[in-house]
Amino acid sequence: MTTDATQDEEPIKLSGATTKLRLITTLDAALVDKLIALGINDNHALLQRGASHEGREALCAEAGIDHVHLLTALYILDLARVDGIAWNSAKLLNAAGVTTVPDLAFRSPEDLLPQLQQANQELSLLKRLPSARVVTTWIEHARSLPQVLTFGGNAEVY
Repeated sequence: MTTDATQDEEPIKLSGATTKLRLITTLDAALVDKLIALGINDNHALLQRGASHEGREALCAEAGIDHVHLLTALYILDLARVDGIAWNSAKLLNAAGVTTVPDLAFRSPEDLLPQLQQANQELSLLKRLPSARVVTTWIEHARSLPQVLTFGGNAEVY
């Protein structure tokens, strides 16, 4: 099984570090095992395969993956493309309701900070929350990044 895009799709240009899925501790271990069995070993390969609705459907069918778990993992990987967002911060952003880089780009730090505080109280992901300045930097960088995850007409969110 290849991790490349299908023949009629152009590969997505991803920047940032390539990280083995096994090293991303914020991802569900059972999900990672199923993805590795398909030959999807790193964050870039998963973003490539799961970028489109069709790709996600195929992954779920091929590996018996729960759609919500796959989408959650993709949200975390997408958010971690932003400079300064580590895996735990990406998971915290997702828990606070931020799903994708374009979603982050439309947020305001004033509204997002209390949501991050609330999510961190529930999940205890970060020992120290990011400052307003850091969150502002994340948002500004998110505005410069291309959209990677695309969605079908059925509002494929949870």
